[in-house]
Amino acid sequence: MARPIGDESSETEQPRACISTRKADNSEGGFGNSATGVMISAKGPLSKMWMTSFITKCTPRTTWNVSTSTSRLYARASAKAFITVNMAEAKTAWQFNGPISVIALFRLSRAFPLVAELNTNTSTDSQRLHPQITLAIPFRLDSFRKPHSSGNRDMSDSNPALGFSKNHKFIRRIQSGPQGYVEQWKHVPTAKMIAVKVIRHTQPTPNEVAIHREPPPHESIIGYLGYYEQLPKPDVSSLLLEFCEFGDFYDFGKRARRVARRGEHPSFSEAFMWPVYRQLMSALAFLHQGIDAQNPQGRDGWRPIVHQDIKVENVFVKRLGTIPDWSEIKLKIGDFGMSTYYDPANLNPHSYIGTSTNWSPEISWETKRFTPASDVWAAASIIHGLAHNFGPKVASELIKKKWFLQNDELPFPATWPPNLQISYWSSQAPHRVIPINVDPKEPVPVLSDYGVGYDIRALSAREHWPSPKYSDALNDCMMAGLKISPDERAESGKLLFQIETAQAKFLFKDLCVAHDRETASD
Repeated sequence: MARPIGDESSETEQPRACISTRKADNSEGGFGNSATGVMISAKGPLSKMWMTSFITKCTPRTTWNVSTSTSRLYARASAKAFITVNMAEAKTAWQFNGPISVIALFRLSRAFPLVAELNTNTSTDSQRLHPQITLAIPFRLDSFRKPHSSGNRDMSDSNPALGFSKNHKFIRRIQSGPQGYVEQWKHVPTAKMIAVKVIRHTQPTPNEVAIHREPPPHESIIGYLGYYEQLPKPDVSSLLLEFCEFGDFYDFGKRARRVARRGEHPSFSEAFMWPVYRQLMSALAFLHQGIDAQNPQGRDGWRPIVHQDIKVENVFVKRLGTIPDWSEIKLKIGDFGMSTYYDPANLNPHSYIGTSTNWSPEISWETKRFTPASDVWAAASIIHGLAHNFGPKVASELIKKKWFLQNDELPFPATWPPNLQISYWSSQAPHRVIPINVDPKEPVPVLSDYGVGYDIRALSAREHWPSPKYSDALNDCMMAGLKISPDERAESGKLLFQIETAQAKFLFKDLCVAHDRETASD
């Protein structure tokens, strides 16, 4: 039987651990500036497995290297933070040294309701705060996440973008689209793979390049490596981007469902859904408001970017992780070919924009009013699609069928290409949001409403791809992004905070179950 770390002879489980933070002094270990650090200590019967899981699972933006010894568990972050977990005298002491901002602590204090004390009358300056907080677990460390570092703007010899295309070897064409085609190339000196989006050469530089190049890097957005005009041919230019070996999220979903149908893997678990939603919203909060680890309230003077084409085909899988439920999946939003800087005075582009199946309710064929709220809807639609295997919209075939029951002529010129015709029918379909906290066997009357159309596809999906009953918290987060009115729909920054808080509570509950299982009596 596994027992709590500390007093191995104790048969009585102590109260659940308490965590406190205070200003670190110069005598404490670790690295980073102790003058701007805090110490986190926890008392309680936390097992080694629990602590390891807590450190690694509750910090999704930080990579930890964990090693153990007979008396201590050390977890060293790849950035300026160091944690020491002492396992002696039936207590656990966590020491965290590293810079912590006022905003990060404010978010921390708001994230959990069990705050017993918050004293901010300690040493402060314009950027840092050294508070004293005592709170009961749950507690998350992602407020202290490391600054994101990326080599995508590195101009050293190791940069896989340098010397394109004489230093590179063509591997294969990945996909083609209206904005160009994407190829896989290998940077021969470093053996690194890169994605090269080849587009028609134009002057001035395409807007997509500026949107990639001007903002700082973000961990949930495809990394920008470089841009070469009139290469590899005079009539085209090449946008060099980070390569994601596992392809796009659409192909991943198809493979995952095939595996599930063979009984080799369950349907998408809640542990999988949370990091997917969090990473999508993290990318949007950055695009819309400049929110990231260093700027949790956004950047002053930020120019909002609207992606305008958020869909599973434009979300890329960087890593699957080692956990069978794919809860360690690493996603990145890409394909900014239709993106633009948000201008409230110009919300009606003349050209066709985006994918109509993912349009939010405020967008119509005649008035394409794309806003940050439209991106939020599209991201929440991905969660809806993962859960139900159909989106929050009536099938376009039903709308087409209903039209021809009342009309003989097409509502558009017969010369339209097939893809444009399909987009038109989809744009006319009403929106229909199905909660995801319902029992999979419970009927959903709206799917069989003959007034709209008997949706055989959706009914079949619920029958053959039954999703689990997800938590109320996950459903609330999804529904917040799928409000019909854009004025009532959550902003990406606020929704990100809601998702992060709910995910932390979910992870803590999950880890407590694992801890109780490990420390249970024979």
